[in-house]
Amino acid sequence: MRTAILDRDPVATPFAPAEVARAPRVLDPTSALPHDPDATWTAAEAAAWEKFMEEVRAYHRDHVEMSWVPLEAPDYPPRTPEQLEQYELYYHHHPEESVSRHYSEDQNCGYVQRVIELRRPFGCVFNDLPCYPHPGRNTLYLVPDVGVCDAPGIHDGQRSYRKWEHGALRFVMEVASNDSRARDRGPKRQEYGALFGPDEYLYYDPVQHVLKLYSGWDGVRYYEAPPDARGWIWSEVTQVYFAHDPERPMRLRLYDRDGTPQRTYEEAEAAVRTETARAEHEAARAAEAEARVASLLAELAQLKNVSPS
Repeated sequence: MRTAILDRDPVATPFAPAEVARAPRVLDPTSALPHDPDATWTAAEAAAWEKFMEEVRAYHRDHVEMSWVPLEAPDYPPRTPEQLEQYELYYHHHPEESVSRHYSEDQNCGYVQRVIELRRPFGCVFNDLPCYPHPGRNTLYLVPDVGVCDAPGIHDGQRSYRKWEHGALRFVMEVASNDSRARDRGPKRQEYGALFGPDEYLYYDPVQHVLKLYSGWDGVRYYEAPPDARGWIWSEVTQVYFAHDPERPMRLRLYDRDGTPQRTYEEAEAAVRTETARAEHEAARAAEAEARVASLLAELAQLKNVSPS
């Protein structure tokens, strides 16, 4: 959902002409992300890149203190604790541009992340984590709202996902906002394909009620997966159906292969409270029944000891 920032050191000088000439071509010059790494830019594309980078440098000068980021890419793999710290700082969690987030975005992303985590215990599910496609280039990254990879996990000390370290990016979800809608729906899908080639790209717009899943990246484009008769879309990677929630506006509902709805955290919490109350009620009724049985046994014992007249 968020727009990636291609950052440099705040005091970095503009690209030298030779550096611009070696830069890769982009699908949309304003996106400043490459498509064909073997191609070179036209003069117009190079100018668009430099204009974009100047805006980024101005943003950093005004809003971001980046002096703690190493200027040179550390060697991989890091061999000492100091090298590891420098490595994590270099591939850091980038500050991002301010965007208008709808209140439902965090709810939807948290719900999807928790459901996928339960169904993919062998992999890693993350959200709002910078994803780097190439080592030694911390100016090139994307930040998915939800991402899935097959790595055992990204521990708390790591500030980013690195393709060369964590394996293939399998699934990406982007939730549209007013600021990112146009890019999330089209150009960003191409950017993810060109940089990471995830198996699936899910686009969800809670405001405009749009839900689309794309798969089959062939090096040029993705192909839209058709929904079934119910309007549900099956994700092979996450092993769930994605659908609009029929009861809650601007919310997703996930279903397993059998069509069982997957609870949200709030629904699971409510279910726990309900079951706890039911168990307590049944326990109270059982205690009352035991007391009645004990009373009847006592009465029976008394009657047994009474001699007939």
